[in-house]
Amino acid sequence: MSPDMLRTGDKPSRSLIGEGRREEAGQQPGPSQRSSGVSVGGTPVSSVKVSWEVSGDGCKTQPAAQTGRTSQAGGVAGEVGVPHSSVDLLYFQRSREPRGDTCSMRRGEAKDAGMAGETRIETPDKVRQLQITLYRKAKSAPKHRFWSLYGELLRKDVLETALAAQEGNGGAAGVDGQSLASITADPARRQQWLDALQEELKAKTYRPSPVRRVMIPKSSGGERPLGIPTVKDRVVQTAVYLLLMPIMEADFHPNSYGFRPKRRAQQAIGAINQAVHEGYVEIIDADLSKYFDTIPHRELMKAVARRVSDGSVLGLVKSWLRAPIVEEDKDGTKRVRPNLCGTPQGGVISPLLANLYLNPLDYGVNEHTADIKQGEMKK
Repeated sequence: MSPDMLRTGDKPSRSLIGEGRREEAGQQPGPSQRSSGVSVGGTPVSSVKVSWEVSGDGCKTQPAAQTGRTSQAGGVAGEVGVPHSSVDLLYFQRSREPRGDTCSMRRGEAKDAGMAGETRIETPDKVRQLQITLYRKAKSAPKHRFWSLYGELLRKDVLETALAAQEGNGGAAGVDGQSLASITADPARRQQWLDALQEELKAKTYRPSPVRRVMIPKSSGGERPLGIPTVKDRVVQTAVYLLLMPIMEADFHPNSYGFRPKRRAQQAIGAINQAVHEGYVEIIDADLSKYFDTIPHRELMKAVARRVSDGSVLGLVKSWLRAPIVEEDKDGTKRVRPNLCGTPQGGVISPLLANLYLNPLDYGVNEHTADIKQGEMKK
């Protein structure tokens, strides 16, 4: 959640905040409720409305299933194949020249300033253009729902970009023990693995593996759980992230800084300083305890479905959320726990989903403080 730095008289668009209510699961939309695909020109805009709750833990625990013992200890904490610390995919080094804030400036192409900066995953021009198209459509049509994303996921350049991102980041093996090095050390082996993954996605036989959980120390003391998906799951999550990120970015509050492209804590501090100079006198410091681990799956999926009607993509997201957790005791005993709520810290797509679920709260807080400021100015 971000500090409010809205100028007097400025208010965020209400069209981005929970577009009404959506039918109960299983109901078919009425004749006027249509969803459409990715293309920008001539595409009808969906009138399906969705709402979701901001709170509610609803998480219940179940006994773990003991799976026996192993002589191998868990991996080193922090060796996770996701962006370090912030789990933000958008801070990889780029080897080519910078493209500007959001997109290539070739051929006089206009700059999409609202897309919050370049991805910093080295994306081919066609993948980047796809992201720009998705962002522009989402920004221009706040109620549009994207239904043809799975076909884009199958593109070789999208999967290649996702694998390259994971190569640049590194990370430990998941429950299957397969490392990135075993896949990418040999170019022929790398291509074979990528082709097999593409065929698996085409046939829709891909199923996520359980998530390996390790405990890592916190700077403030204690430990926090970190989930380590398999390399295959991390690559597929990265590919889906490349498609969903520009869509969700179009809706996120401009004063939100966590886990977003080209945004960091120092910018939030600068926004606070700016707000003080504009006359604000109060700062709300709040911490959501165990936020990632307590997000309700049902409400989170409703939030995703507000923008995505592609059942195959929704199915992937749901399967990652429900993937079992494999924990290992100090004596080597492995236990499997169902993941009844939350999105594991360490999953590539988890920060994007966490921001999505928190977005209505960002808007609510910022609108409320803006209304207070306007009321004071009228006195």
